[in-house]
Amino acid sequence: MKKHYLSTLAFLLCASVNSVHADSISIRADEWYPMNGTPGSDKPGFMIEIAEKALSKGGHTVDYKIMPWERAVDSARKGTIDCVVGAYQADAPDLIFPEEAMGMDDTGFYVKSGESFEYSIEALKSKTIGVIGGYAYDDGPIDAYIASGNSKVNVAKGNDAL
Repeated sequence: MKKHYLSTLAFLLCASVNSVHADSISIRADEWYPMNGTPGSDKPGFMIEIAEKALSKGGHTVDYKIMPWERAVDSARKGTIDCVVGAYQADAPDLIFPEEAMGMDDTGFYVKSGESFEYSIEALKSKTIGVIGGYAYDDGPIDAYIASGNSKVNVAKGNDAL
């Protein structure tokens, strides 16, 4: 599996020029710790902590809240929020991404103890898999398989999709 490099959009994915000058920058995403976690906690996730520290230097505050992933991306597109964090370019290729990633992750498959599994798209076709709606998993064959509408792909959406 290839590793995915996460880009934080907290600084660049602004919906309009005016939002850059706002006193409060709205950041939304679904909870995906350690990237972003519980709003208002002492450990809201490293991407939120970086955004708060960087934006405070310019006199800005961060308004960070949890929102279902697809709604967060759609809200950034519509300009009703300023930024989302933890996105891949495959999640939202029409949005603006920084040149340098803020972290990385790796997609994995888990099976019942004692069961063997060697990854291939063909092998996935015999398995029921669970995914989060609107997530990009590999910007390639897995995403294409998920998008194919196969009945063995269970898509979770909403406030507690993860």
